[in-house]
Amino acid sequence: MLCLSWQLGLIFIAFSVISLIITNAVAKKNLICAAERQEAIARLTGIAEEYYTGRDVIKAYNHEPESFEKVSEYTESVRVAARNSDFLTNAVNPLIRFLSRICQAVILLIACGWMLTGAMSLGIAQAFFQYITLAAEPLTETSYMINSL
Repeated sequence: MLCLSWQLGLIFIAFSVISLIITNAVAKKNLICAAERQEAIARLTGIAEEYYTGRDVIKAYNHEPESFEKVSEYTESVRVAARNSDFLTNAVNPLIRFLSRICQAVILLIACGWMLTGAMSLGIAQAFFQYITLAAEPLTETSYMINSL
């Protein structure tokens, strides 16, 4: 790409760096959310095991409504934590794709201006655009994989 047009190549590299910075920020936030989800699951598992082993005592002292309420509260915290973590995991892919499309639009506008002035031929612009498309897809998939892990 840099051989065809170093200016457009630098624009693509700038957008790639921005994508990596965003991926890093989302992955850090997702790591926190995933830890919160695991902590909520651990609390729910602990309380469920405790209530299961003590079910005869809970029935004998008529504490079933309180135990049901406590389990419902812990289940809700697991749901919220899982929703937040899953959202961040699945939001990075469309976000990076959107940035790639913005990059393509910017480069396309610049290349069209250069074609109108005769500074760039249609073939070079088309080849450059194709290279961008080919290079952007692995970047998007890598961002998704980093965030999923």
